[in-house]
Amino acid sequence: MATILSLAPAGEAFAQQAPRPTPRYLRFDEAREIIDGFKVNGLAPQDVSHISKASGWDGWIRARDREIEHASIEASKIPSATWRSMALRSLC
Repeated sequence: MATILSLAPAGEAFAQQAPRPTPRYLRFDEAREIIDGFKVNGLAPQDVSHISKASGWDGWIRARDREIEHASIEASKIPSATWRSMALRSLC
């Protein structure tokens, strides 16, 4: 346990310096088969089941990207000490 705690500051420093990868979203023609498979099996969420054109896919994927970015910004506001205590509680 002490080893894990001693590595936490080093891991935190590395995470802050590591470049963020640029995501590449699937183009509609790449995602169409997956979307159709979900539709056929009744598993497509309602906000996905209406997508039938590239413009619909583009709008949907960009909205999800904004949600993820917002959540990431909010998570970055949590002090490091809080993250460490949350991690320790999950280990117990």
